[in-house]
Amino acid sequence: PHLRVFNNLIVSSGINAEYGGELMIPIDWDILDSETEWFDLQDQRDWSISGALHVRVRYTNPTTLHVNVASAEGLCGKNSNKLSDPYVRVTLAGKYPVKTTKVIKNTVNPVWSETFDFAIPVQLLQTATILLAVYNKNLLESDDFVGEARISLAEFKHFHEIDNWFPLADLKHVARHRSEWSKGAVEQELREALVAHIACRSPQLIFNNTDNQDRVIRLSCKKAGQKSKISIKDGRLIFD
Repeated sequence: PHLRVFNNLIVSSGINAEYGGELMIPIDWDILDSETEWFDLQDQRDWSISGALHVRVRYTNPTTLHVNVASAEGLCGKNSNKLSDPYVRVTLAGKYPVKTTKVIKNTVNPVWSETFDFAIPVQLLQTATILLAVYNKNLLESDDFVGEARISLAEFKHFHEIDNWFPLADLKHVARHRSEWSKGAVEQELREALVAHIACRSPQLIFNNTDNQDRVIRLSCKKAGQKSKISIKDGRLIFD
C-alpha cells in the first residue's frame, strides 16, 4: 500500500493540506506477526521513475575528471513494448559542456561503458556536482525523461575513486516540493510564535503599520530558511 500524510492548515482562503511525507509498505510485510511497526516517511517522489545508474568517477592530475557511465538497471519502460531506448546526458553544474552516451535500443537494463572527461582544477573539485539525466530516445516526438541522479563531490578525495549505484529520481521538481513545504513551515512557525506571545509575551512580535493601516508581520522562518510577509485584516492572518 501507498500511504501519504498531510496536515490540515486553516488559512484565510480555507483549509490547505500541507504535505508531510509518504511511504510504500512492502507486500511481504506480515502485519499478523507484529503488534506495532514504525516506518520512516519519505520525500514526495514520482513513482513512475524507477531504476539506478552505475557510475564510476576518478580524477587525474592536473585537471581531468573522468566520469564513466557504466550501466543502468530497472529503468521505466517508456515505449509501447514496455522497453526503452535509453541514453544519458552528462555534465557538471556550471558552465560545462553536456556530453551524451550512445542510445541502447529496446532495454531497461542498458550497458554503455562510456567515459567522459571534464577539465576542472583540483582546487575546485570539491565544489563540483555531476549531473546525469537519463532519457528515452524518440524519433518523431521529444525524448522522454526517465530519471536523473546528482553526485556531489564535496567529500570526494582526488586520489580515490567513486564506484557506486545511484537511484534515479525526479530532481527537477525538488524545488517545487521544497517551496510547498516552506509555505506550511512559515505558517506553522508563526502560529507557534503567536501562542508563545500570548502566553508569556515572548518572543516579541513587531507589527508595522502600512499606508492602509493594515498590520504587517515580517517573519524570518528558521524551519523554511526563508522570509515571509503576513498581514492582519479584520483579525485574520493573510499569508503572502
